[in-house]
Amino acid sequence: MPHPTQAGNLGPALDSEASSPTDVATPRSNSQSEATHSATAIGGHPVDLLAMAFIVVVTLIYFWRFIDPWAQSPIIFPPGDLTEQFYPYHHYAIAELSDGRFPIWSPYANAGQPFIGDIQTAVFYPLNLLLAYLLMTIGQPNLSFQSFEWLIVLHYIVAAAGLYVFVGRITNNRIAGLVSAMAFTFGGWLTSYPPQQTAIIQSMVWLPFALLFLRQAFFSKRRFYLLPAAGSLSLSILGGHPQTSSYLLLAAAAYALWNLLRMRSTGVPGSKPTCGNGSADMRAAPKDQRIRLASVRRYANALRWIAPLGLTFALPMVLAAEQLAPTIELWQLSRRATNDFAFTQAGFPAWQSIGLIFPAPVNAYPMYVGFFALLLALVAVLRVWQRDLLFWTLVTIATYILSFGGLTPLYALVRTIVPGYGLFRNQERVIYLTGFAIAVLAGYGAAWLLSSGPRTRRGRILLSLSPCALLAAGLVLTTPETRADLFSLDMPLSNVLRPAVYLPLVVAGAAAVLYLVSSLHTASRPRLRRASFLISGAVALLLPMLAVADNFSVNWNNLVSTQGNRLPQVPTPITQFLRREMTDGRIDHDGSIPFTGYYYRLPFLRSDAQLENRNFLNALDELGSYAAAQLFSQQYQVTRDDSPGDDLLLEWEGLRLYRLRDVPGRVSVIYRPQSVPDASEQLRVMRARIAQRDFYFDRDAVVSELATIAAFSGGGFASTKAVLDLKPTELVVQVDTSAPGLLLLADSYYPGWHAYLDGREVPIHLANSAVRGVDLPAGAHLVSFRYDPFWLRIGLAISAIGFGILLVLVARSDALARSRLFDGLPVALRATLRTGQWLVLAILLGAAPIYVSGSYALSPPTIPAALHDAERWDVARAWAGKQCSATVVSTGADPDGDQLTGSGFYPSWDAIDVQTGAAIDHVCVLANLGADSYPVQLEPPPGWQKEHDFWSGTIWGAQYVRQESILTRIPFREGGSLGSTVEVLGFGWPGARQSEDALRVSATSWPAAVQLFMRATKTTPTDYRVFVQLLDEQARAVAVSDHQPGDGARPTSTWSTNEIVVDEHQIARPRVIGSGSYQLIAGVYDEKAGSRLRGPDGQDHVVLARVQFQSP
Repeated sequence: MPHPTQAGNLGPALDSEASSPTDVATPRSNSQSEATHSATAIGGHPVDLLAMAFIVVVTLIYFWRFIDPWAQSPIIFPPGDLTEQFYPYHHYAIAELSDGRFPIWSPYANAGQPFIGDIQTAVFYPLNLLLAYLLMTIGQPNLSFQSFEWLIVLHYIVAAAGLYVFVGRITNNRIAGLVSAMAFTFGGWLTSYPPQQTAIIQSMVWLPFALLFLRQAFFSKRRFYLLPAAGSLSLSILGGHPQTSSYLLLAAAAYALWNLLRMRSTGVPGSKPTCGNGSADMRAAPKDQRIRLASVRRYANALRWIAPLGLTFALPMVLAAEQLAPTIELWQLSRRATNDFAFTQAGFPAWQSIGLIFPAPVNAYPMYVGFFALLLALVAVLRVWQRDLLFWTLVTIATYILSFGGLTPLYALVRTIVPGYGLFRNQERVIYLTGFAIAVLAGYGAAWLLSSGPRTRRGRILLSLSPCALLAAGLVLTTPETRADLFSLDMPLSNVLRPAVYLPLVVAGAAAVLYLVSSLHTASRPRLRRASFLISGAVALLLPMLAVADNFSVNWNNLVSTQGNRLPQVPTPITQFLRREMTDGRIDHDGSIPFTGYYYRLPFLRSDAQLENRNFLNALDELGSYAAAQLFSQQYQVTRDDSPGDDLLLEWEGLRLYRLRDVPGRVSVIYRPQSVPDASEQLRVMRARIAQRDFYFDRDAVVSELATIAAFSGGGFASTKAVLDLKPTELVVQVDTSAPGLLLLADSYYPGWHAYLDGREVPIHLANSAVRGVDLPAGAHLVSFRYDPFWLRIGLAISAIGFGILLVLVARSDALARSRLFDGLPVALRATLRTGQWLVLAILLGAAPIYVSGSYALSPPTIPAALHDAERWDVARAWAGKQCSATVVSTGADPDGDQLTGSGFYPSWDAIDVQTGAAIDHVCVLANLGADSYPVQLEPPPGWQKEHDFWSGTIWGAQYVRQESILTRIPFREGGSLGSTVEVLGFGWPGARQSEDALRVSATSWPAAVQLFMRATKTTPTDYRVFVQLLDEQARAVAVSDHQPGDGARPTSTWSTNEIVVDEHQIARPRVIGSGSYQLIAGVYDEKAGSRLRGPDGQDHVVLARVQFQSP
């Protein structure tokens, strides 16, 4: 009876076809392997189930603190990309799928972003789709964070299971597979950064499966196994992290090339050279002729594999084309398309190079695979000779050097040789392959130790001293400061033990286990060998257990949050207020809060996306915060700082929510557009005009192409109904305009959007360097927008072709012919079931997303009909009821035929509110003017003036206000006449208070904007500018505001006689505030003539107040 440790198993071999190290196991012939394959495959023996159970239990032990359903306050992953980016991604995607829509666009980030274009959303990843299906099946449309954590844990189990099977088969040793699985899965890399970005885990866990199927294809000489290898690669691409997928593809390609070269030299990897078919004629041939014939046959066999291998690495790109095509489109339009060497070359710093042995002092936990795993890998390299060991040793060395990025010349060489390698930053992420290769080498070392090991007592003693040698070598390579930190009791190991305690323990434990395991081979009597069967098996399990203990000790708390256990998505007063009150515009923040737009369906201006529209980012960076808020209709700001001039709505835990003033709505009509061809030139023109105070976002625009419908008149008025967001990919705008104009939508301009004017498709122009513009003729219109990306359709078509190729390859494979699963059934049914069997396999390989997305991409747009008159009257009444006093006066008939109060265009101006008996200060006039008629200016009686216009279809409305009510709102009645045109009636300055001799203002809490109340004493054709200045005692202006009234919206040439105009001026707080007296003045001047209007006293300004600042 053979000793169990000689095979290194507690049951039959995992794969008898495996090529084992010379001292590990004896290879079997191909005929023997085929005979025993079905009995030895993974899952074919209870020991394999026990190994899988061991993997699941260890993984649950590590993550139980996070997923414990009974915990009162469960521990969560640290706040970061996981909680602020990837969980909102998955939450939004599953919510959209639950609503019957495929998530291809998001209006909640970057003024609109192609959700599917960001590959890290992993929309087509099969496991994400499966999770969405399960949640919808149980009636749970929203993804909880704990369910999301379970998805992460599942990938750890998949990673460990894949490495267990792969290493178990290449070493012919289950214990070796467990050692590799534990070393890699709970090593520093997988327990540090990847969980923060689930796309990395989703992309990396499929590497052992791809390598396993590639190796199976070479060793069994069945090209059919290349198909599941291609499926594993496609799963990695769909996982959502292209950098990790690129590393995986390079590693798989290198492994395939390595086996192809071995096939050229030996015929079949792991077997002895043969002379072809072994016919009698060849055996009778001379020796030199047989050698030549064998060499020719080996070359021919190798060449026959080139085309299938090329298809293996091309097919994943084809199957994932539905994800890659939109991603490439967004990448070309992002800043990532111009990555240079300086941006991408960063990696580990040089002082972290010792992190493979000592992670704590140099903060290099991602490098750490485990002291014991590294020791076993070195044992394999030094004691075991096998060609695969050379491959994994080269991978370890090359990727370790590459992880330091531009610090070594190897990165520049690889960047030049390997296409696409220079697209990615953070070169330290290639340490993933280093850890993987070391784990594989550790499996070889464990297999050698279990199968043979040192045969002499001296050899066992030397082996048990190897941990001390590795520790000593590490200490020699470290700096004196690092050595001092290692043995300092004050140096924490971030997790369980201090280095001064941990290092002696791990060295002693490794020495004891190595000596004990190597001593199992000394039993010579058969009876003792049989008696030690169970004992030796238990001792063999010490190898994976020590690997677990080693990594758990160092990496136990890598994923534990140190900032509390509250998720960023926990409702706060700020998010609750925004969800309740926000109806238009967007929100921005200064990084003081996590990004929660996808979770709460709130339109944030910025996000944490890795791929962002280049035009959008350029506008944010070059225009500045104020102009960007105007451009993208930012209505709210969340910050920890003061925001002078904005309205503070609420404050919570140091965060302040402000409403920005004078921000245009999401939709506006521009009557003065300027033709500028491209985005960069538009940005330059905008900056120049803004600097000259000649550009206002509610009045001006630069557009790539002017309208051809008619010449713009330069003036007009319009009313827009609130934008109706039907779904993320469809929205409708109702607009009425008195003249041709440009409909400006403050959403990002992006290919794939289509506009329909009254059901007819019209072009969308690039406007203001980043948003959308549509030509708009005069009249009432319904403008619909729909997102239907062309490149998504192309990707779906390519994926459909790839899916067809996959089915053809499966149908023509010899594996289907050899299957006996359907024997005994009718021929037709057998063929149907076989086709269904491989169809299910193809779906598991990643082809299902094609059908999930195809129905949406080909569906016709849903455009609602125009509003009926009854609905328009309801909208008009709702507006009037909100804007005006209790009595609303209207002209014309309502849809029920009732004549409302008033006659013609002259309502009862002196009407009395019958409920309160008070005079009405605000009167609204409503009239149905028809489709082609627009009202003349309605002149109200003396003492009244118009404030606002309103349109709902053909229904016109206007709000009139009693001037006496305006005068009562003036806090400080100080001013005077300027020329014969303007009279300053007074001003308001919130936060300032009047004393006997001066206006008192707090020096710390700067007041809001100054409101200047002016009356037009007569009409004028000149557009004057108005200024407000704060002068110090030397009459120097320390704060200035200067613009046309209403920021250009109320030029003086449009003022009516005796009309009162309220003009707000934002005055910045002076850098230095003295204790002396200041003056607040106002004036009016003609910019072209360069002269100010003067008052009766000859002064070119009026003094509003004397100001004194109070210290806190």
